[in-house]
Amino acid sequence: MAYTNQISNLSISPYIVTGTQPGPFHTIQSAIDQAVADGVTTTIFVRAGTYTENLTLATGINIQGANSDDVAIIGVHVPPAAGLIAISQCQLSSATSILSSAVAGTADITIDSCLLNATSGSLFALANWSGDLSITNCSDISASNSISTNTGGSALTIKDSSIGSGATAMAVTGVTSIYNSRIFCAMAITGNAAVSIDGGSIIDGAITLATPATLEIYNSRVTSGAVACITTTSAGLTTLENVVLDSSAGTVIAGTGQIELGEVVFSDVKVIAGTITYANGSTLAASNVNVEHILFLAGSAGSVGQVLTSNGVAAPTWQAGGGAGFSWVAAPANTSFTVGSGVYNTKVALLTMTLPVTAAAGTVIAIQGTAVGAGGWVIAQNAGQNIQVGTVSSTIGVGGSIASTNANDGITLLCTVADTTWNEVGMVGNLTIV
Repeated sequence: MAYTNQISNLSISPYIVTGTQPGPFHTIQSAIDQAVADGVTTTIFVRAGTYTENLTLATGINIQGANSDDVAIIGVHVPPAAGLIAISQCQLSSATSILSSAVAGTADITIDSCLLNATSGSLFALANWSGDLSITNCSDISASNSISTNTGGSALTIKDSSIGSGATAMAVTGVTSIYNSRIFCAMAITGNAAVSIDGGSIIDGAITLATPATLEIYNSRVTSGAVACITTTSAGLTTLENVVLDSSAGTVIAGTGQIELGEVVFSDVKVIAGTITYANGSTLAASNVNVEHILFLAGSAGSVGQVLTSNGVAAPTWQAGGGAGFSWVAAPANTSFTVGSGVYNTKVALLTMTLPVTAAAGTVIAIQGTAVGAGGWVIAQNAGQNIQVGTVSSTIGVGGSIASTNANDGITLLCTVADTTWNEVGMVGNLTIV
């Protein structure tokens, strides 16, 4: 049984590892062996120091260091085949992998508040493992750490951590959750894996997906350099919702699998392979390099330059907008507006522009004054028409108008009732409304 003295006497546990200082245990393994011999479930507390040991861990016997800055455990450790263990508040260092076993273990393993430092290999080199693996509040200074080498279907949870490094991909084969974490290596998702990435996580590496695995990414970012962010050959669905994809490769999403897109921002290249299948009947041209945000409506797709509008009564429809497809033309003489375009004043004297006689709800027109058009501009109305600016309306019919007060005034109008009513949706200057 462990003895106590003035230095090691802590009421929380008799299993205190003191390193080179006086105390009952000078090595972690000796404390583990004693706890096993005593037949107890306990936590071994490790004081500051460097411990070079290849540990044989035991179920129900956890290891807690003073803190990850002061307690360094150097070696490759064998977890128990069954049961559960936890290691916390230590620096775990190894010239290869940190936890390693070839058996088909079922033990649940938790690594909490640890600093990882592997020269090569992974934290969990547990190829045949099926027990749950958990990483919380951990950070990494490894030269190469692929985090998990597992084909046994282990569930994996990574939370509030910044881990991984090197060119070797993290192998995932079970239910996996990554939340509020940054992963500094690629991910290879295979088997029956169901992976969820959320909470502002960042994956600094390419993600590959093989059938029948599934992938869901929410509120997160994937940065992959000169290769595709995601390559899927899985019949399982890949879902992206509020995701940033950052890749300089020719194709950002590649493969032959199926994807479902919510809101996706492409930081650089925006091409999706033509072999990708879009779920729920949605479509997106693979060569479309101008997409920033993606919105799919059942049975409806807009074209370049259109915007989705509604008068508040009818269902939204795609109409000519003020984006890339909205054209601006010079107006050197009095004329009528053309729907879906704007004019800029180049007439020295007063320019009179008349509303279109026919215009669908959702149509946009605009006028912008210039220094050349020093005489300003006025928008004239046809019978039954009026212009609404906030709570103020022009007189209905040919007697109503709206005019600039300065040469550089401008206004954008949206037709809200077909042919008759136009509402201001953007304005520069103090306008005169009659």
